[in-house]
Amino acid sequence: RSEAEKLAEPYAATTSAKDTAEAVQQIARAKELIDSKVLSLTDAWEAFENTRPSAGAGTMGLYKNSFSRFKDWAAENRESITDMADIDEQAACDWLASEWRSGISASTYNDRRGSMLTITNALLKPYRLQVNPWTQAERKKTAGKQQHRLPLSREHVQKLLDAGMKQDVKAIMLLALCAGMRLKDAAFLKWSDIGGGFITYTPVKTKTTSAAKVQVPVLPLLAKTLEGIEREEDSEYVMPRLAAWYKRCSTGISRMLVRELHKITGKSLQDATGKGKVARSEYGFHSLRHTFCTEAARAGVPATLLAAMAGDTIATIDKFYIKLDLSAQPIEQLASIKSTLSLATGSSDREREQLKQLADELSLDEVRKILKAYSKK
Repeated sequence: RSEAEKLAEPYAATTSAKDTAEAVQQIARAKELIDSKVLSLTDAWEAFENTRPSAGAGTMGLYKNSFSRFKDWAAENRESITDMADIDEQAACDWLASEWRSGISASTYNDRRGSMLTITNALLKPYRLQVNPWTQAERKKTAGKQQHRLPLSREHVQKLLDAGMKQDVKAIMLLALCAGMRLKDAAFLKWSDIGGGFITYTPVKTKTTSAAKVQVPVLPLLAKTLEGIEREEDSEYVMPRLAAWYKRCSTGISRMLVRELHKITGKSLQDATGKGKVARSEYGFHSLRHTFCTEAARAGVPATLLAAMAGDTIATIDKFYIKLDLSAQPIEQLASIKSTLSLATGSSDREREQLKQLADELSLDEVRKILKAYSKK
């Protein structure tokens, strides 16, 4: 009898099955026809990384933060959840409700829900998980206008150039303004990335999905600033102080740069109506990248070239970065982007383009002197 009861024990659950399908599934498990793998929460993140997700470093950071927050919440509020298979719809909804009560925005809420949804989806097949509980949790509707950074005006750029700030701080600002570089790419720029009239690098954001390098011509304004930086023999970085700062605390360097920009632009907050929305400034470090893309488009740089220089798709550049105001005056310091590109690539009429670029950089008095000297000949 005891031996029979032991053999029958795995099949006992079938008597409580809600329908035939559930009973068949339980019998299959009992007969070990289904390879059920246990994946603990402790090992789940490493298992997700082993699926070789295509997300960039920034997105992976978002995923990891969301997963860590859920794991900490589960340890405190759901001791019964020890592996991924233990997460049910109720636990998913309860955690998201807890996150929402903390005062996060609707977009942050959706990001965290989406992170857990993506992680679980990637682990469904490898670990024979039956369902993805995060699909049942509803997204939050975002309210108010979408908060995108605005490009700097002509006056803002002039104030930036006139502002008294450390040489490396001004350099990192101009790498975004004159080359469209993101903060992390600019902070870790190496001297070996500069040469032949170009800055050549692989954007960190797309490093895991594409090894394609980005090439941006060095504008005269940026070249002059880079020449003024004293090169440290023991460092490969153009701005070693800022590179070390970014490694130590990326949010700290970001806040410092935003404060510098607010001195120039003023701290103007965007509309943020709706529960959970957090107002943020219209201007931040990314505004410099927006300015570069907008002025390059104004100068007539073809969309394909601009997308290649910015390391993004044409659709993304058009949707998020180009904010042309036809009534606004062009920014002189960025207007030479097309001619600089022509010089760097060695296209036709090189000498004419070079002469035009030099003339654009001369003061009116210097131009008059040249014309006067030329007329005498």
